[in-house]
Order: sequence, then C-alpha cells, then structure tokens
Amino acid sequence: MSDMDTGMAVDLNVEEVTRHMVSAVEAAPLELDPFPYLYARNLLPDSIYEQLLRLWPKRELFHHTNTDRRWEFNHKQMQGLVPEAELKFWHGLNACITTTNTVVRARFKPHYSVKFEPYLGPKWEDIVGEPEFVETNFQCTTYTGRYGLPAHVDALRLVTNAFLYVSESDHPEPEHGTILYRSRGLALPNNWELDPKLMMPFLDPVAVSPYAANSCLAYINGPSSFHGVAPHDIGERERRLLMFGSTMYVRESERIFGEKIRNAIFR
Repeated sequence: MSDMDTGMAVDLNVEEVTRHMVSAVEAAPLELDPFPYLYARNLLPDSIYEQLLRLWPKRELFHHTNTDRRWEFNHKQMQGLVPEAELKFWHGLNACITTTNTVVRARFKPHYSVKFEPYLGPKWEDIVGEPEFVETNFQCTTYTGRYGLPAHVDALRLVTNAFLYVSESDHPEPEHGTILYRSRGLALPNNWELDPKLMMPFLDPVAVSPYAANSCLAYINGPSSFHGVAPHDIGERERRLLMFGSTMYVRESERIFGEKIRNAIFR
C-alpha cells in the first residue's frame, strides 16, 4: 500500500527536492517578450507534487482578500492550524522554495532594468545596489465559482513573482492560465484598479501561461508587466496556486524610489 493510500506523510528531503526545483528553473527558457518571464515545467518531484495535492489546506483555513473570489492561506499562518506531521512537510517545502527563489531572482537579475530604469533612469544600478528582500514565505491561493483577474501589475515592492499551478488535472488548461500583455506605452507603479476601458486599448495579449499541473510561471514585476486571467465560472472546482516571490522591505522601497513615491504607494 502506498503512502497516498495510508495517508502517511511522504518524507521531504530538502536537499534533493531543492536540487530538482533549481534544475527545473535553470532549464526553463527565459523569454523577454512581452516582459522577462520563464515557465518551468515539473517544478516539484512527482511524489512531492502528489503530496502537495493531498495536503492542500482545507478551505475553511483560507481567508478572503480584496480580490474577487480569491482566498489565501500562507505558510506563517499554518502553525497550530495544520497537524504536526503535515506542518513538517510544509516547513520543508518552504525551505526548498526559499532557495529556489534566489535562483529565480538570479536568472532575472540581468534584466532588472525593466523594473527600475523607468523610475530611476539609466543610472539606476548606482541607486539600487543590492536590495534587501523579505524572507520568502509561500502563500496558498485558491479561486472558486466565477473569477477573473483584469490586466494589472503587482505591488511596487515585489521585484519578482512566481506561482506554481496546483492543478489536479493531467491536462494543461490554457483557458485558466495567465495572460501576458505587451504594453503600448501604458505603465503603472502599483496594482491599482483602473477602468479596463481606459487600459485595454494600450495592451495586447501576446502569450498565455497555461494552467497546468506542477508548472511554474515566474516574471519580473515591472511597471509594464501586465498580466491577468480571463473570466470563467468553475463552480465548486478550485483554481489553486502556490505563490512566492522577492519582496523588498518597505525601508528599501523608500531608499530606492524616494520618499515621495513611497508615500504615494504605501499611504
């Protein structure tokens, strides 16, 4: 009888799993259009991905966010809310993600100009230096019912973002994937909600990251890194993501972008 049949937890060897994840990220082609991104397949070993599906947190542990139909539950919140045997798995997975995220960041670093030059000009490197990032902690996210994400960029503090598609299906589903847009002059400093009628004439959908089991989309979050999800009604089914990224400390945002921008974004 397998571990999945007995309900026993699968041991997570942090070193082996991290090595697998890093190899997947390093092997993924780095695309530059419409903005720097990569799509890594089979990010986790098969046995660990199966365990992730089985141990996905119960719905009642998630909390609703300000995004329609989106529910979240992050690694920091798990202590005392999930069984100890499962918590060991999640802690191990977070350690693997933390290391893998540094590799994601390293792959994008040669293209950091996409993030910083629009704000700081051609000498941005002299100002940015080596930013300090908040320690990585993954976040479980789920959508149900009717959902959709309009074209947007992420919060200014986020330099790179990544999410693992946690699908239970064996077949890729582009219709539930992430649409990547090429901007024709449109840029935003933060994920502010604007009328799509004002935005969409300046955005062209040029690529789709399919919603596919154990596949990871990662990208640089610049002021023109527009992405979204087409509206769908999936009923009781869940569209699940395991999200992680590189977020600067607030003090770093103020140092790099200046107090005026910092106050405008974080007021």
